[in-house]
Amino acid sequence: MDIRGNDDRVDMKVVITGATGAIGSELIQHFGGIPYDHRYERPDLICDVLINCMGDDYSEVCHKMKPMDIITSINANLISPLMVIGQILPGMRRRDFGRIINISSVLANMGVIGTSAYSAAKAGLNGMIRAIAIENSNHNILINNINLGYMDIGMGSKVPNIDEIVNKIPLKRLCDISEVIKTCEFLINTNYITGTSIDVNGGLW
Repeated sequence: MDIRGNDDRVDMKVVITGATGAIGSELIQHFGGIPYDHRYERPDLICDVLINCMGDDYSEVCHKMKPMDIITSINANLISPLMVIGQILPGMRRRDFGRIINISSVLANMGVIGTSAYSAAKAGLNGMIRAIAIENSNHNILINNINLGYMDIGMGSKVPNIDEIVNKIPLKRLCDISEVIKTCEFLINTNYITGTSIDVNGGLW
């Protein structure tokens, strides 16, 4: 992938987790990225950009959740992204450059029935990136989240009563993958945004 830096156009190596999912596969196709399976540590993998798309869509009301299901959801949506970032950071720090983007969710900021474990994990990404942003600020490594609203692919395609949700979205439509791609490109090219989340949600709060 080519991005525009301060002076010259540079060829960037992009690594994407969750590449077998609907969103991840679209990002792989667009960025020409390298898929990364977080279950197999690769300390030799060097990249300029990491996009974390991994996650699960576990849904259950709190009083019916099973402990192992909670742990699995927290692992998939919070701990695994943190572990991958930890594996990628040493190479970025040695080269004094990096862009890290976590695909998060609007549910980090709003309450929806049956999503307490998922929402807790996604909200945890907010605190995680603020700490990592400070730890790596002197190495030109920026880390941010994209809080996605409802989409017609991936987990969003499994949501029941989607027409009712669309009616609650001020822009009256679902998020399109092109908007995810454009937001990733913006965060890759920025030099002054780190430790924050961009809400791509059509105005749904």
